Amino acid sequence: MVVVVVVEVVAVAVVAVVVVAVVVAVVVVAVVVVVVVVVVAVVVSWVRLRG
Repeated sequence: MVVVVVVEVVAVAVVAVVVVAVVVAVVVVAVVVVVVVVVVAVVVSWVRLRG
């Protein structure tokens, strides 16, 4: 019984780590996308102002 409990705890911990990793990855991707969009918008507006 103890082994089963340990295995279940480890499995839950692994799933939790994977979920956290996925959430962090999604947040990082979202931040990168926002930064890229802002940079592109700034460059486009700067080029239009100069042109």
